[in-house]
Amino acid sequence: DFVANDVNFKAFVDAVAAAALASGAGKRRARRQPAFAPPRDLRPRAHASTGDPAMSRLRNRGWVLPASIALALLLGLVPLPELLQPIRPYWLALVLGYWVIETPERVGLGFAFIIGLLADLLYGGILGEQALRLVVFAFILQRFRARIRFFPLSQQALAIGGLLLNDRIISAAVHLFTAEPLLPWSYWWAPLPGMLLWLPIYVLLDAARLGKRGP
Repeated sequence: DFVANDVNFKAFVDAVAAAALASGAGKRRARRQPAFAPPRDLRPRAHASTGDPAMSRLRNRGWVLPASIALALLLGLVPLPELLQPIRPYWLALVLGYWVIETPERVGLGFAFIIGLLADLLYGGILGEQALRLVVFAFILQRFRARIRFFPLSQQALAIGGLLLNDRIISAAVHLFTAEPLLPWSYWWAPLPGMLLWLPIYVLLDAARLGKRGP
């Protein structure tokens, strides 16, 4: 009996010692780990030295703005048949409208004024007319940008059509006050093709600015 009790006591001591060792190891592991470790997927990841990839991509595509303005200016110089000349879309206003809506921090009234003066020099006509028209166009668009930006593209096209119609009114007023010949009535159809072109212009410029690729 004494031997049996001695064996049992040794087994009990060994079990207590093993439990104590296990408890100490657990405490040491707990001290090494933080109290709360978020899942690996939720931990914030440090960006590369080049910064956020999305922001870097936008910075690298800064050429899209000047290239689109230059293309709009060139399209305004493309000769059209006399029958189609009155309904030539106002390419410059359409491209400017996109940039005012999407990047107002880069394109404002000053930018519109400079581009308008450049268009006046390229197209001829009354010096300052294009500048005035584009400044008014950009001002109204800035004023209602918070709403227009979240419209579906179909409703945006209607708003752009209204702005282009207002542009026709400004152009007619400039010709009236400067004693220039008034534009023929066929020029009042020009806002219609501009309104129809808003959707493809918006989609193409958005894809170029954001670097979107087709499937």
